[in-house]
Amino acid sequence: MQIEKMQYLIHLIAQSSTGTPLQLANRLEVSERMVYVYINILKRQCGAPVRFNKLRGHYEFEREGRLHWHWEKY
Repeated sequence: MQIEKMQYLIHLIAQSSTGTPLQLANRLEVSERMVYVYINILKRQCGAPVRFNKLRGHYEFEREGRLHWHWEKY
């Protein structure tokens, strides 16, 4: 997995501009299968409320929020 692609995916979801899984795969320059892998990582490992809106034909977050990707010193 490439972090840059995951960050871009999050950006596209937040902007409601992913399109279909095939269109998203083309935007990310990955296979359609990899799109599903990335979405599952967001959902299961990060707890992001991602869903596919069939009416609008794109992925979206079900509610507002954000992911934090940073190192914390303890």
